[in-house]
Parts: sequence; structure tokens; C-alpha cells
Amino acid sequence: MEAEVESATQGMRELIEFSLLWGVADDTGFTGDAYQYSGILPWIYNDDATNCVIDLDATIALTNLDAALDVTKFKYQNLVGGKWFFIASPQMISKIGALQTLVRMPVTKVEFEGGVTMDSYRGVPIVSSGFVAPSATGASVTSLAASPGGTGTVTNGLYRYKVAAITLYGEQVASASASGTMTSQAAMNLEWDTNANAKSYAIYRTNVGEADDDDNYDLLDIIAGNTYTAAGAVSTAGGNSTYTDAFTKTAKTTVHPLGTVSSTAEESLFLVYLDKLNGASLAILPPAMGDAYGNDPVRNLVRYNQLVESTSSFQFRLESFQALQIPDAKVCVAIRRAHRV
Repeated sequence: MEAEVESATQGMRELIEFSLLWGVADDTGFTGDAYQYSGILPWIYNDDATNCVIDLDATIALTNLDAALDVTKFKYQNLVGGKWFFIASPQMISKIGALQTLVRMPVTKVEFEGGVTMDSYRGVPIVSSGFVAPSATGASVTSLAASPGGTGTVTNGLYRYKVAAITLYGEQVASASASGTMTSQAAMNLEWDTNANAKSYAIYRTNVGEADDDDNYDLLDIIAGNTYTAAGAVSTAGGNSTYTDAFTKTAKTTVHPLGTVSSTAEESLFLVYLDKLNGASLAILPPAMGDAYGNDPVRNLVRYNQLVESTSSFQFRLESFQALQIPDAKVCVAIRRAHRV
């Protein structure tokens, strides 16, 4: 029983960690999922993608971390005190540590939330997470066709699309491209192979006539991965594999897909402001780290919208975690497409 409880708790922590970073509700400007809550990534993209997403597409450098800190502290000058932290993969943390050593900057260790010691940069701790580095391509486009029915403004010509599955381990490398020509139609219908592991799908599109280059693909929408019954139960895991671009959404021009070039060494980094009232949850950290105030870190650092609690088949109150929210994830920056090679 002890092993089962520990295993279930670990599974809960991993699910919360994924959702804090990648969860996309349908209230963020994306199509989203009515059964998820808003995570850090969609909040950043919708709040201020132009200034708060640093599209690196290059090997990480210490100046990139400086830029992330400078952007946030300039934009939110009223944030005095509190704690900042980076979220990066273990491999990226090693890369940053090597860069600091290369310039003979001491890699300082800091104590954070409960006395746990971790690497830092400029006094900002770097939290290790495996949910920020992509795996291989998880979606494959099968068809793309123009049709009537769109309601937005359309410029005739060639459009290209890519789809990226967002699984429990974050956004994966995007699919190969599909292209279609718009003439007198008003919408573009996209289909791809179902990925049973997909929690969401990210849809990318080029502007009319642009070349097939990852730098030209802008984030158009993030949609639910699952299909549901009328009662809200999952009907098909990852089975929502169609999308109609009616040309009503404005693409995020600073957000491009995680591409195939050095894809195994490419990821996103996050810089988050941590505060009990307007920060992100520490549920991404091991529970043993605790809370500096001696209380439950999840209760203190995440705002709850109380829902009717229900129990799982193991009689754990897992479903109540759907009520979690990031109360103010606007004070964040994403360093996108950072290579660690």
C-alpha cells in the first residue's frame, strides 16, 4: 500500500508539473481544452509574446539569461523582493554551469524553499525539469485542403502548416510541413495522424508565400488533444486530429516550432516570478522542499477555484486538481528554441 501511495503521488506530481507548464484551458485566447487549466506557456504567449518570448534558435549564452532577467525586471518594476527562478532541463543546467565556468564566474549554489541547494545564475536558482526538452516528432500531417466557410480576412496564395503534439513530456518536435493554395475559398482544413499520448496540439502556419523554414512558422493555435463524451469523460485519447483555420486568429509571430535541426538538444527555458499572491506554484519541485512559511506549498502558491471534489478509483482526490490556476503568470519569460550543443 505504501508503494502504491508513493507511486500515485509521484504520478500526481508529474501531471501537475506538466500542467503548470503546458496546460491550455479554453480561456487563454487559444481554442484550448475545457478540462484543463491555464499553464505558464499559454499565459506567456497570450499576455505579451512579442516582448516576453525570446526566440533564440541558437546555442544558449549567458547573455540570453541576462536578457530574460532584464525584460521581466524592466516590465514589472513594481515587483520588489519575492523570488525568481529559471526552469530548465538537467542537460541545460549543465550547459549553463559550463558557460559560467568558462568565463571564470563561480557557479554559486543557493538555498531555496526548505533549504534545498541548487545551481543558480545571478543568484536566481535554476529548477530542474524534464518537461522542457522535446522528443522526436509526435504528429504527422495527412492532408490539407482549402474550403469555404472561413470568416476572417484571407489573402490568396500558398500557406504551409505544421502540427506539434504536446504530450505529458511537453511540446514535441513539429511534424513535416503540409502546404495548400487558397484561391477563392475562405478556410483551410488540416488533418494529421492521431497521437494517443497528446494532451494538446500546437498548430503553426506561415504567411502566404513564405518558404518552408521553421523561422517562418508562427504559432496559430493550441487545441485540445482529447475528444470527450457529453459527460466530460475522455472519448479518444489524443484523438482530436483535425483543425479548420478560418483565418480569424492572429498568429504569435515570435513563437516558432521546435525544429528538426539539433532537435535533441533544443528546448524552452522559463523564467518565473514566485510569490504566494501573484506567482507560480512550486508543485514542480519535489514535495520534500516544503514551503518557507511552514505550510503546504501548493495551497500557498496556487490559487484555487473550488470545484466539487471527486475521488479516483484509488480513492485519492486527484480530480480536484483541475481547479488549480496560475494567478498571475504574466511575470514570466520564455527563452524559445535554445540549443545546448
